[in-house]
Amino acid sequence: METKIFLTIYQNMEALQLNLNYLRTISGISNEDIIIIDMGFDSHIRAWAMGQNDYNYICAEKLENYACIMNTAIKEFSSTENIMVLNGNILCLGNCIQKLEEISNSQENIGAVIPVDYAAAFPQKTDLLKVLETPIDTAFEPKVQTAMKLPYQCVFFARKFIDQIGPMDEALSLPDTVMLDYSFRGLSQKWNFVYAQNIFTYEITPSVNYYAAFLTENQDNNTLREKWGMNYFNTAPNENLVHAIQRQRDEAFTVLEIGCDCGANLVRIKNLFPKARLYGVEINPTSAAIASGFCQVLSANVEECCLPYSGQSFDYILFGDILEHLRDPEKVVGYCRHLLKHGGKIVASIPNLMHYTVLKSLLNGDFTYQDMGLLDRTHIHFFTYNEIVRMFNRAGYEITFCTYTSVPNMPEEDSRFVEQLKQIGSSESFFYLAFQYLVVAKPKGQ
Repeated sequence: METKIFLTIYQNMEALQLNLNYLRTISGISNEDIIIIDMGFDSHIRAWAMGQNDYNYICAEKLENYACIMNTAIKEFSSTENIMVLNGNILCLGNCIQKLEEISNSQENIGAVIPVDYAAAFPQKTDLLKVLETPIDTAFEPKVQTAMKLPYQCVFFARKFIDQIGPMDEALSLPDTVMLDYSFRGLSQKWNFVYAQNIFTYEITPSVNYYAAFLTENQDNNTLREKWGMNYFNTAPNENLVHAIQRQRDEAFTVLEIGCDCGANLVRIKNLFPKARLYGVEINPTSAAIASGFCQVLSANVEECCLPYSGQSFDYILFGDILEHLRDPEKVVGYCRHLLKHGGKIVASIPNLMHYTVLKSLLNGDFTYQDMGLLDRTHIHFFTYNEIVRMFNRAGYEITFCTYTSVPNMPEEDSRFVEQLKQIGSSESFFYLAFQYLVVAKPKGQ
């Protein structure tokens, strides 16, 4: 097999031994193709690694730069092989590794393949012994979906991808951000990443982000911002926005997302509706370059109201947390009316300034901007429910659906505060509880 297994070990000798046995006996991996990477968190693991003669190994220092560790392992132990990075607490079930290799070889531009966690696919069947006793179908055709971010816990890298993209960035320290940066570098170069929907792994014990626990998750934020010129690094879709698209899976329709960022929503739509034709507009050229790996993306300022879509129209135009960043959101929404097909819809998620947490701070004299959230420092327009309704009405739309998301597990003290607010004004409870509104609107008269 032309694949090296980089087995990253943080803790748990028992899980390590089980994994090694499974890799040899079930996956058919030879000892020389398994590289033990001791991450420096457990002295017993280190003593074992240094005392055995069956496997090549690297002993890193605790919290040593993750990118440096990976680059060293690649340089020392792999020259032409594919590489699978695998946490020691994760088993590759059946012929998982062979199938991942087949997928990576199936298309020239597939750079990495990610298997699926068995418990996520079958939440009622998570007992390890029963999972290991379940026969694995080795003759199936793999099913794949587009992926955006590479996980550090378990990912199969094609050698062609590693050779073209080059070493991981040693200016970054955390495994998660190292892989995020590697993902963006690959996507910017038009590499594809895929989830293998019917190829499974199993977590022996829950994965722990040890680096973030010691160094905090924000350790690399400034470095990432400077490198990519972005304030946000969003790879998770807005599920409420996406699920407002009411279509059958095999339908063909068109979607334009305004402010598509790096393409997280468009990737999700692509996976749900494979025949949808997807377009994006993004003012940040770096984000646009990343998103362009998934669909047709234009780097432009929508507020100039001159997008080059003459003679083209869309079934859906999405605004995912974008309107609050615009100088004249009403003008933009009105302009987009002419880009909609007959029966087409605007779908928008909009933060609510009237949320009780904002009012509570305001009553104490505070209106402090933050890096994200309701008082994101980049917001230049603020909305309440009534203002949303008025804006769409003036722009020539009829709102056909509106719902909201709220903060879970609201403290009793805050519940009493909301009741007091209701006694002061005439607004309904949801005016204060809504963290973000989801609005679906169509042009009037359609």
